[in-house]
Amino acid sequence: MRGAGDVLTESRSIAERPLDHSAFGAVERREFPNPVTFDRERLRAWASSTSRIAILEPDDRERALADVVRVADEHPDLHGLAEFPIPFVTVAVRAIRV
Repeated sequence: MRGAGDVLTESRSIAERPLDHSAFGAVERREFPNPVTFDRERLRAWASSTSRIAILEPDDRERALADVVRVADEHPDLHGLAEFPIPFVTVAVRAIRV
C-alpha cells in the first residue's frame, strides 16, 4: 500500500520533470502545509469527486467510499473523532529559463 510520502514523491517527479532540461537553471521548490478539517461526510464527498473513484462502476464506487469512511472510523489516530485534519500540502516549483 502506498503512503502519503509515496504520493508526494510521485507528485514531485511529475511537477519537476518539465524543468529537468538544460534550458532551465536550478529548480526552486517550496511546500506550504495546508491542513483542512474534515468530518466523515466531507471525506466521503471529497473522495467521491476524485477521478479514481468517480470512474468506478456504481457498486464498486459505493464499496470504495465505504472503505474510505471505514478508515476514518477505524484508524487509531482518527477513531472517535468527529472532525480531523487532512494534511494537504501545496507545492510551488519554479525555475528561471537560462
